[in-house]
Amino acid sequence: MGSTNHGTQTVSHQYYEELTALKRNKRLLGILPKGIYSGGKLARVSDIEITLSVLIAEISGGTIQIAVRTAATATINDGTLDSGTIDSSTPYIVLRWAYAADVSNYMEIHAVATPSTNDIVVGKIEFSGSVITGFDYSERTFVNVQDLFLKPVASTGMYILVNAGKVHTSTGYVFVEMQEVGVFSVPSSPNSRIDLVYVDSSGSIQILQGTAAVSPVAPSYAGKLVIAEVTVVNGDVSISQSDIKDVRSFLSKVPSTIAFGSWASRLVDVVYTASTDGMVCATVQATDKAYIKGYTDGNTPPTTLVALGHDTYKYSGPNVLYSGLTMPVRKGDYWKVTTTGSSGTPVATIKWLPMGS
Repeated sequence: MGSTNHGTQTVSHQYYEELTALKRNKRLLGILPKGIYSGGKLARVSDIEITLSVLIAEISGGTIQIAVRTAATATINDGTLDSGTIDSSTPYIVLRWAYAADVSNYMEIHAVATPSTNDIVVGKIEFSGSVITGFDYSERTFVNVQDLFLKPVASTGMYILVNAGKVHTSTGYVFVEMQEVGVFSVPSSPNSRIDLVYVDSSGSIQILQGTAAVSPVAPSYAGKLVIAEVTVVNGDVSISQSDIKDVRSFLSKVPSTIAFGSWASRLVDVVYTASTDGMVCATVQATDKAYIKGYTDGNTPPTTLVALGHDTYKYSGPNVLYSGLTMPVRKGDYWKVTTTGSSGTPVATIKWLPMGS
């Protein structure tokens, strides 16, 4: 159990605290998912000390879940951590809580090499040797609200489980209860089949059976709110998670997280294909006026100019001029960066930063 009150916490509900109907109803409203709802940013004080800003989080000990709200910045060093040290061998800062029959049972803060199942990951400290250079939030435990809205998951036998949700249909908003959907029939050998799972106008979940084939295709989505494609293969006795393709349309519009990848160097006048969405950041230097141009579209080579940087002022001395550009690139599109100069060869530095997957 955690005996140190990091950041002046308010925990609901604490051991031996009177529980009224009002408090209970507020606590259970929405059945909140685990994760950091706001705040919880790390900041460097020194190479052996950091701080954690005020936060609101839902933390689970496995069978019991609590809400934690801090009111003050928490100081984190080897002396205040509940375990671990500020070191490159334990770079993850995590929040942890376990039930104990004690009124002073607070959220713990640990520095770990690898987060555990119920840990809430705040961020990962980046080091250069023993020097703290920054913080990586790509593995942070953000709140995954997608799990609340009709998420399809594997169940038992030839069924899948669809979580509850509320959707807008031609008859208005309807609430869909969590339910098992099936039975999915098995096609004859050697075929397989792709079935659609969708919500109709009354809020009922239906199955549209596809056409069995050696290489099946999914039926048309036309007029249907489709939440999953389920692949059924001859001989199946159960449906695994890998057989379920989550196609809820709102996921592509409102992702729960957008994680940046690692910076990668690229070359001038080379056409690249974007395997993810991303950003191109480029600079050019020259002893005379120089241009740097960024192109991206669905053609190879790309012909659409979307970013341009230039410095047209000519110095009389041996000064070096700099210019640059930043441009977004869509997943699947082609892109390239070119340079020109009035004399000599401009020197370009090009960096690619992938986003998402």
